[in-house]
Amino acid sequence: MTVALVIPAAGVGERFSKEIKKQFYLIDGKPVLYFTLKKMLSLYKFDEVILGINDGDKELVHGIISLLHAYVPFKTASGGDTRARTVMNCLEAASSELVLVHDAVRPFVDERTVADVIAKAWEFDGAIPAVKIRDTVKRAENGIIAETVDREGLYLAHTPQGFKRNILKEAMNAAFNGGFSVTDEASAMELFGKSVYIVPSAPDNIKITYTEDIQTVNMLKSKYFG
Repeated sequence: MTVALVIPAAGVGERFSKEIKKQFYLIDGKPVLYFTLKKMLSLYKFDEVILGINDGDKELVHGIISLLHAYVPFKTASGGDTRARTVMNCLEAASSELVLVHDAVRPFVDERTVADVIAKAWEFDGAIPAVKIRDTVKRAENGIIAETVDREGLYLAHTPQGFKRNILKEAMNAAFNGGFSVTDEASAMELFGKSVYIVPSAPDNIKITYTEDIQTVNMLKSKYFG
């Protein structure tokens, strides 16, 4: 079984900052993307890494790759106008049987999560890590509570999300052709009627979304990177 790591890193991330893309925000002098790649490459021996990037970021990304001194071949694919289009471009550049699609700004994943996703993605059509929702969930309309939503069976989806490459390509093409907007790869697989297994994720496996998240990053970085 060959496994590719796919990182869509073409997002603008305006919720984080208008001045700098969050995947390139510096932590201890190195971009967030560096830490995400460093962690993932320490957890599994991937056969290839495909980065979906914008043309204007190529020099910066190649600089990050050179810092890693990695064993694995890197490829780049063009960033699309959506995450899904970027991932699809990466899939076209990949050759492995299985792909793990991981957020560029999720550097605190652990070995168990990656191993479980790979194992279940190979057994089923795909697998994702997720955490059960613990808090009471409210649905609001115009700022007013409309109802309390039953949280039983509800999860927060994380990455890396793992799939058999050819099946994911078919699912995403079907979503595009059907005019569906998919916010993660599992959404396309659901629409395509495929079985996606949920494995437990860890609370530390956060996605950096807002500048306020940097406080959490500073607390976690010594735990995961020494």
